[in-house]
Amino acid sequence: ARPDVVEVWDVTAPDPQTLVTLKALRNTVSVPRHWSQKRKYLQGKRGIEKPAFKLPDFIEATGITEMRNAYQEKEESKKLKQKQRDKMSAKTGMMDIAYEVLYDAFFKHQRKPRMTALGELYYEGKEYEARLEHLRPGVLSAELREALGMAEPASPPPWLVNMQRYGPPPSYPHRQIPGRPAPLPPGAAV
Repeated sequence: ARPDVVEVWDVTAPDPQTLVTLKALRNTVSVPRHWSQKRKYLQGKRGIEKPAFKLPDFIEATGITEMRNAYQEKEESKKLKQKQRDKMSAKTGMMDIAYEVLYDAFFKHQRKPRMTALGELYYEGKEYEARLEHLRPGVLSAELREALGMAEPASPPPWLVNMQRYGPPPSYPHRQIPGRPAPLPPGAAV
């Protein structure tokens, strides 16, 4: 009943039908993929170069990076004797940022980072996968329309003829797509 739970190695089980039935039950948690691998968990990231840390936009908007760079240049230009003298004295108020700017950055403009949802399992390379949550079936973006050669907004997609001939895709049997089963949009010709 649920083909999405069947995996390649399920056929080697002593009773594959019972196994698939158990995996298809409600509230069943699947076995993490990395359990069947020979190497240790997260050891495949060894060769990947980690990008340099980038401050979040709301903190960078305060102008703290320019202040830090100016302060570092000033420190590098000091002589050794001055550096030793500064070590002995207290450093207070080296970088002054307006309190309102910091308050706005952290309490008004701060955005939460995308977290893993409840029950969602992390696996190697998950952060490099393309995010497709904002895409909807049947809704074409401007980039896709341009790539398909659909210059006018009223022009039908290239697969519409096949959908009129064979019917809607099995995943979306009740989806209303202009031109099938609804009439074609005005100004469009197949």
